[in-house]
This record gives sequence, structure tokens and C-alpha cells, in this order.
Amino acid sequence: MARTVGQLNKALEKHIFILLGPGRWGSSDAMQGVPVTYADIFNARALVELAGKKGGYSSEPSYGTHFFQDLVETKIYPLAISQEEPGDSLNLEFIQQAADQLPKFLPEQTPASRCIKVIHIPAERPGCRLEIIMDGKQALAYFLRPALSPTP
Repeated sequence: MARTVGQLNKALEKHIFILLGPGRWGSSDAMQGVPVTYADIFNARALVELAGKKGGYSSEPSYGTHFFQDLVETKIYPLAISQEEPGDSLNLEFIQQAADQLPKFLPEQTPASRCIKVIHIPAERPGCRLEIIMDGKQALAYFLRPALSPTP
């Protein structure tokens, strides 16, 4: 999985993208999350950890770890979402129905390809972009359709 994420990171280096995945990014324990290194994700703009209890394991966000410090120092914005926490939510329906653009960036199929999906926001929400507002304690992501400039 980490190798495929690293290949995707390289393929998307000229694009603005976020990574969203289960558990703790950068964990050395694959049961706790995605065992990537900083070299696998350094082109991402944000890194979203889906925290929670699944399969009897509980994943904790990577706040306070060296990996987390690397993210903060290089302006990769970390965010943890737990569907079990009041106030946390994720539009899984949007993610599930969106077309997978992964083959455009990594045409060779691998076992990890079944677990990775690339969503191109302008293709799914024409005229919109994804905005993320964070203040260190809370975050909100939403689709924004820029206002048209008035004609003179």
C-alpha cells in the first residue's frame, strides 16, 4: 500500500491533492493505519486520518508524533475524522459514487489499487473546487463554486 501511495504521490506532484485513509498515516504497524514514510506523501496538501474502532482495533490520530511534526513543518495540513465523534462527519456517499481516476495516474493495476481511489473534484462537481478551512482544532471542507466576475 505504501509503495502505491508513494507512486501516486510522484504522479500527482504537479497537482493539488489530499490523501484520505484509514487510521494513522505513517504508522509502522499496518493494523493501525497506512505505513507510509514522509517520502511517500510529501506532495500532498492535506492528510486526513479516518480514526475509529474497526475490526477490534482502535486507531489514534498521529498528533504529537515525529511524523505529525514533519507534516506541520512542511505545511501538509493534518486532520483526523472519527465517524464516532459527535460533530465529525464525512460524505461517504460522495466518495463511493465518484468515478475512480487512479488508472489515469497509475495504469498498472496492483493489489493495492483495489484500496485506492483518486477523485477529481472538477469532474465530479463541475465549476467547483474543494475548500478546507482549519484553525488547529476544527476543520470544515466544502465545495465552492467561485462567483462569476461582473461584466463591465
